[in-house]
Amino acid sequence: MNEIATLSVEDRIHLVQAIWDTITAEQVYPDLTDAKKQELDRRIANFE
Repeated sequence: MNEIATLSVEDRIHLVQAIWDTITAEQVYPDLTDAKKQELDRRIANFE
C-alpha cells in the first residue's frame, strides 16, 4: 500500500482506471440484499 502512495496523482488515477476496466469487463455484480433492493425502489419512485 505504501508503494501506491509514492505514485503521482496522475499515475494513481491511471491505476484506478485500469482496475475499474478489469472489473467492468467481468460484468459480475454483487447480490443485493432485500434492504438495498427496497432502498433502490424507493429512490426510483422518488425520482419518477
